[in-house]
Amino acid sequence: MLLLDEAHQYLPEAEINQLCTVIRHIGVTLWFLSNTPSMLPNAVLRLADNIFVTPMPSDEDIHYVVASGLADRETVTAFARNMPDHHVLLLSAKSGASSNFPLVIKVPDFGLPISGRTRSQWEALLPASAAETPI
Repeated sequence: MLLLDEAHQYLPEAEINQLCTVIRHIGVTLWFLSNTPSMLPNAVLRLADNIFVTPMPSDEDIHYVVASGLADRETVTAFARNMPDHHVLLLSAKSGASSNFPLVIKVPDFGLPISGRTRSQWEALLPASAAETPI
């Protein structure tokens, strides 16, 4: 399994396309994670067996996910705009996890930062009491 977080920020489109078409033939599963899926090349969604959709306010991102053909616009829009906290919408191909049936999954709350907030490296290295004190 290879996880690529915000791959469009550090890999050229040609390399992402090559990964999508070649690496799956050697038995490696690719996972692309992105807060802006519309920034990923079309091959990512065109060849995806499964797409996990979290809340998406952007029409551009919703249109991009719809273009995958795994669900209609109304379904993706309704869920992407109204997804409850700690839930994702699973869209899959016939060969995917939910056999071409949209499925809402409740995800446990792991107590991690929400809304894509990333902890500072310095916060992670400081003891908890020091991290709460402004520098």
